[in-house]
Amino acid sequence: MMNHMHGAILVLLTLSAVGCRTIYDTPQKVTAASAVEHDAYEGTTWIKAPLVSYGDGFSECFLRTLTTKGGAPTNQLYVIYKPREWVFLDRATDREGKPLRTLVIDRDVSTYASLSEHVAVELADDYLANAARVGLDIQLRGKSGRTVVRLPPHYVQGFLDKLNAVPENKWACGLLTSRCRRTAASRPPLIGKALDRRGEVDANDRKPAR
Repeated sequence: MMNHMHGAILVLLTLSAVGCRTIYDTPQKVTAASAVEHDAYEGTTWIKAPLVSYGDGFSECFLRTLTTKGGAPTNQLYVIYKPREWVFLDRATDREGKPLRTLVIDRDVSTYASLSEHVAVELADDYLANAARVGLDIQLRGKSGRTVVRLPPHYVQGFLDKLNAVPENKWACGLLTSRCRRTAASRPPLIGKALDRRGEVDANDRKPAR
């Protein structure tokens, strides 16, 4: 069986509007592209970073946080992995070998028979705060393969800035924002191209083994 090797978000990340190209090389640009979705009936608010491609350019990911009235925020790295064959992703670890709680959201087949595996990796507040300084490097595995998602510090910081700007949000990293921003802004940017708020990140190390 074909073993799907890991994908990586390398040095640059981009999002753009139709007809133009914007490189998101600062936290401020990521913040501007992030969205807040509030459901008054459910009493919930989703804060979502821009959707970006990684690896082969087809798989996608983004950061998101769910806040509820009276509840603690839930932070997630949401991954939409698009393999050639089912990998059955169901677990995640970071570069230090730390296991991270993983939720299998969905597995579906599109009209054109392309496969998608939707998985969310939960990230603690302090873990996300630290990622604004060092970036995210997370490997997801299944019984038939793996994929690696890497996000740079400034992408995470831009998301945190949006998160802390939501009035009802009492997120714990708020006190760390200025320190995180100074570090993240000094990191190299991500690159790629995008349409309709979707980013594409160049990567050369995701090549299926035959």
